[in-house]
Amino acid sequence: MEELLVKEIMTRGAVTCNPEMTLTEVARLLSDADVSAIVVVDRQGRLQGIVSQFDLLGYLGKDLDAVTAGEIMTAPVVSVLPDDTVRHAADGMRKHRVHRLVVTDEEKTRVLGVVSATDVIHTMRGLGV
Repeated sequence: MEELLVKEIMTRGAVTCNPEMTLTEVARLLSDADVSAIVVVDRQGRLQGIVSQFDLLGYLGKDLDAVTAGEIMTAPVVSVLPDDTVRHAADGMRKHRVHRLVVTDEEKTRVLGVVSATDVIHTMRGLGV
């Protein structure tokens, strides 16, 4: 059986923000877009980091306008290419203990999408594995 590729199950595009965005703005964007993480990009759209809902939990009760996405983002970002196998992506998630990987171009600068553990699990269910 031929292995599925990341590009076949990934969510194309990603919710993004810039490093200067305050955590108030990040929290609003996460909520409004109903996503669990935001990819941080610079003004040219190059990948800088990622901020997840989990990252925000440590700021509960603090001044969210005093902290920026760039200050708390996880960097460097664990990423995969669209032509990587889903198995490779799942191995990367386990190895790095993350729930999602950013899908990038070969230079690892342009964000093409996101593949999550949920995407992998849905694939496994559909394949009966």
